[in-house]
Parts: sequence; structure tokens; C-alpha cells
Amino acid sequence: MSAITALASTLSSGINDVQSKIADVQNQLATGKKNLNSAESGQVTRLTTQVTGYTQAGQNIGQASNTLDVANTALNSMANLLQQMSQIATQASTAGLQASDQTALQATFSSLATQVESLSTATELNGADVFAAMTVQTGPVSTNTTTIAATDVTALDATGEDVSTTAGATAAIAAVKLALDAISTGQSGVNASLATLNAQGTNAAALGTNLQNTIDSIQNVDQTGMQAELQQLNNQQSIDYYLVSQMNTAAAAVLTIFR
Repeated sequence: MSAITALASTLSSGINDVQSKIADVQNQLATGKKNLNSAESGQVTRLTTQVTGYTQAGQNIGQASNTLDVANTALNSMANLLQQMSQIATQASTAGLQASDQTALQATFSSLATQVESLSTATELNGADVFAAMTVQTGPVSTNTTTIAATDVTALDATGEDVSTTAGATAAIAAVKLALDAISTGQSGVNASLATLNAQGTNAAALGTNLQNTIDSIQNVDQTGMQAELQQLNNQQSIDYYLVSQMNTAAAAVLTIFR
């Protein structure tokens, strides 16, 4: 009788252990996360910090790229205006124009020059000068920075040019050419900076994704494997219940002998 009682006790303890394991597996399946040891938890924390850094770097790069896009748009607009000014100055340099024609050309030229000046001094994004130099944090380490040089637009001011005379128009042609050269240089610089930032953004995104995949491999459960383990535990629990039932039946049969 004592042997049966001891075996029943052992089976009952086994049932409790299996029930605890079933609850643990079910919890992991519900959360999708493994039970990590301290070393694994520390690794996940460190890697998550790096992922956060790369995510922020991507946002920084995106914001800087937006700023350069606005700068590029402004430069394109100024180039179009300057090309119109060049045409007007060339027309005004032609001899034989009447004074009224020269006055009209000067009015149009001055209006366009004012627009160019406004674009070069007042083009902003979120209150920041889009032509100013900027330093962009492009990674999670403090040294992961990229400096974007300022776009020089000081040569674009042609508001002082006067095309109402032939001599003035000739001088304006030269001034507008210098401004267009400055625009071309500025566009080249902005496009080069955009290409650099785009490459760094792609790299930051790839590194962040790879690190996140590593984190997932550490902490995410294998759903298929866990489901199989849960099935095995349920089967074991059913067997244990059956054995306990049999032990109880045997114990009851023994007791009837002594009645």
C-alpha cells in the first residue's frame, strides 16, 4: 500500500510540474517572447539601443535630405529667374531701343532680381536656413556625423544692376552669368550631399534591420516548435492523469481486501 501511495505522490508531483511547464509555454506563445536569461536580456538591451540609434539616424538623415531638397528647389527656381534676367539683359544691350522699352525692361529685370534675392535670403524649412551648413548625426555613435557645407548664394544679388542703358545691360549680363555659375556650383554641391545622405540612410536602415533580426532570433519564440512542445506536455499530462487514476483505483481495490 505504501508503494502505491508513494507512486501516486510522485505522479501528482509530476502533474504539477507538467502543468507549470504548460502554463509557461502558453505564456511564451501568447507573448511571442522567450524566457531569457540575464546574459540574453543584456544582449537584447544593448542591441535594442543600437537599433534605436539607427532609427533616429534615419530620421535625422531624412530631415537633412528634406532640407537639401528644398534648397535644390530654390536653386532651380533662381536659375529659371536668372535665365530670364539674362535674356532681358541681352535684349536691353541691343542698340536702338527706345527709352520706354529700356524702362520697361529695367522694371521686369528688377522684379526678377528681387525674387532671386528673396529666395536666396529667406528660403527656410522649419525656421532654418536651407543654405546654411549643417552637421547630421548618421549613426548611434557620437562620431557618426556628416557635415554638409553651406551653399554660397552671396553672388546671386543682382538687384543693383541697371539694364536701362546699353553699358548697364552689358554689365548685367556678366553679373547674371556669375550668378548662374554660382547656382550651378550650388546645385552640384547639394546633389552630392543628397547622394551621400541617401547612401548613409540606406546603410543605417540595413544595419538597423539586421540588428533587429538578431534581436528577434534571440527573444522571439519558435511558434512551430513551441506548439509541438505544448502538444507533448499535454500528452504527458493526459498520461499522468491516467496513471494517477489507475493508482487510485488500485489503492481502492487493496482497501476492499481488508474490509
